[in-house]
Amino acid sequence: GDAFPGKPHHVAVNLSPVLLGDVRLADHFQQITQRHGVSNERVMLEITETSAMKEPTVTLSAATRLRLKGFRLSIDDFGVGYSSLVQLIRMPFSEMKIDISFVRAVNTSEEARKVVIAITGLARSLGLGVTAEGVEGSAVLDFVQTIGCEMAQGYHIGRPMPGEAASQWQNLRK
Repeated sequence: GDAFPGKPHHVAVNLSPVLLGDVRLADHFQQITQRHGVSNERVMLEITETSAMKEPTVTLSAATRLRLKGFRLSIDDFGVGYSSLVQLIRMPFSEMKIDISFVRAVNTSEEARKVVIAITGLARSLGLGVTAEGVEGSAVLDFVQTIGCEMAQGYHIGRPMPGEAASQWQNLRK
């Protein structure tokens, strides 16, 4: 069964910081989703915290165009960068993704557990979804579910795969 029953699947795509400066990026993704018959709302575009805050004006512009098209945006690797909370709340993100280094350590580190709980609470208080990345065992999955983390990714759930394999994987999990 699914790690989080009842949650719809989506496709996560890592965005290179270089792409954020391309004003045609949102239109390009729109063409891809239309070609493959995928709803934009089912596509999560991930921007690392470090790259998002490096050039916040460029990121805000690109993020706004993508959100207007209905794409979801995730701030990836959250917790390892140095973003200001003011900058963070100005960006039109729909999700925070807790960095793998914290999630992997929740079974062995009280500090890691506290950080994961704090980021989950911050995301929820800002009205953002929250994903734990790096879930590699059932105990970690149980922990993140217990604290209210909405989604998880990691080898315990599935490994990175090409689009066709992801489609087959999703059909097997129904």
